[in-house]
Amino acid sequence: MESKRQFYLKWPWDWVLYVLLVVVLRIFAIPFIYLIMRWNKKHRPDVPEEGFCVQQTRRQISKLWMSLVFLLVALCGGAVFVAGLLTDERTWEEYAMMAGGAVVGLGSLALAIYVGYTSLRDVFCPEKSTLAQSIRSQMPYPEEAPSAREMFAMVDKDIQENGKWFDKVAVGKEWVLGEQASYIPCIRAVFPRDEIVHRHAGGRVQTSRIVELWIMDDRHQVQSTTLKDYRELQPLVDCIQLRAPDALIVPYSEFDRYNFMEDEEWQKVLQDFRLRDGRRKASQPRTESQPPQNMVLTRADGTVTSRLSMEVLSQMLEECLQSPEETFFLTPSRPIQGEKGAYMELLCSAGTALEGKVRMLLVEAPAQQGGQPENGLHGMVNPEEAEKVLAAWLGGKMPDTTGWTRVQLRMEQQENPQELRPPKLSLVSRRGVSQNHENFTLEDVQVAADGMVDGSYQQVDLTLPGGWLWMRLVAGNADDGRCTVLVTRADPDTLRLFKIKTTPRKAAAWLMDFARGQFRPDWSQWEDITKEVENQ
Repeated sequence: MESKRQFYLKWPWDWVLYVLLVVVLRIFAIPFIYLIMRWNKKHRPDVPEEGFCVQQTRRQISKLWMSLVFLLVALCGGAVFVAGLLTDERTWEEYAMMAGGAVVGLGSLALAIYVGYTSLRDVFCPEKSTLAQSIRSQMPYPEEAPSAREMFAMVDKDIQENGKWFDKVAVGKEWVLGEQASYIPCIRAVFPRDEIVHRHAGGRVQTSRIVELWIMDDRHQVQSTTLKDYRELQPLVDCIQLRAPDALIVPYSEFDRYNFMEDEEWQKVLQDFRLRDGRRKASQPRTESQPPQNMVLTRADGTVTSRLSMEVLSQMLEECLQSPEETFFLTPSRPIQGEKGAYMELLCSAGTALEGKVRMLLVEAPAQQGGQPENGLHGMVNPEEAEKVLAAWLGGKMPDTTGWTRVQLRMEQQENPQELRPPKLSLVSRRGVSQNHENFTLEDVQVAADGMVDGSYQQVDLTLPGGWLWMRLVAGNADDGRCTVLVTRADPDTLRLFKIKTTPRKAAAWLMDFARGQFRPDWSQWEDITKEVENQ
């Protein structure tokens, strides 16, 4: 039976009551305010009705006192300046005091307005708050990010299901929620700050403790949060390290060096992160559902990947069965030994044209290294048997080929033989250094796409097998930061070339879709430059 919910004051009525008590009772309102706050804290539900994100934005109202302090300093500076104006005779020292008072007064007034505005904005307009901006900036496409309500709901769900609280900071499975939010897969460096600061004023020593958490993401953006309890800082950092094991934990004294790094240095940090991430994943114990990653999947469009599982292969087979006819290839890092020879590749074709059957071909490795394959094993099987063959091959074992036919593989000579060009990935760095790769994976294309976003590469070319389908990304310049994208399209009558300018993130997304064979843009927005190129 659910317990009866106790009454408590919701926001903003609790603050309205506090203000009224202060106006009516003055200093005697303090004990009443304390009792009301204790009552609210005791009976308020663990999960706020408005959500964790909105609750965090409303806490920013506490910063209004800083605005009042700056305003008081501004009044003092203005008083010094006005007092100087009212003096008939002024010395150079008085002119200096007037100038100092004016500078301090204007500066403090600007700070008071800024702090007051941002605090009230965060409280009454959460969709424009600093928290909403921090979430939006970490979306794959910030300019196309969903509404603040949807972003808050996404973070709230993660915190509610997986959140661990440290002071006023929550660490979920995907998000760290404080005064700003950090997307855990994007965290690259964490800077915990716990410093005791001494100030000398009026012959006395004032001591204060600064407890903060600073997080730097893969886009070199920084999110920060202030903590009240210094004892919660280290457990908080340990929890983040468990969720982002490859991120750096760096003393705060190194923050400025990382924050003002040149692009080349920051790229080195990102490369080191990818290296640590790859080593960690490679060292993880493998299970039957995660066999050794020594197999490469190549689709008919030339896209490749080595991140394989039976789920991936089953989905690929299902897609082929629903198509007219498609083929994919599974190539191990070294031939798999069978009873009558070693086999270097498995070809799998399926589609409606095969009437529910799956055509499979095991290519026998040539006797001499570097030679051309001459023989293979061919079989027509049903989808269930095909999955068993794929599972055995993925596990590095020779599948059951009972009933398969040994066939001879020969390339027919033509009068004008045309070599099938391999796929190619060409990169040009910001300094003009070129790299060409014919052996690469989908992960390498992802690195190239990320490099176009963060500025590591000036140009990226991707050519699919055959040499006809091609995409080029060219980075923008100081006058126009948009990327120029060139891509070919194979029409029935001719090969056309199209051009468009877009944001680096959109261009990177198109590059990945092109590599996966999922590039389906709205061609009406593209410029057809086929004739222009032909005329040149």
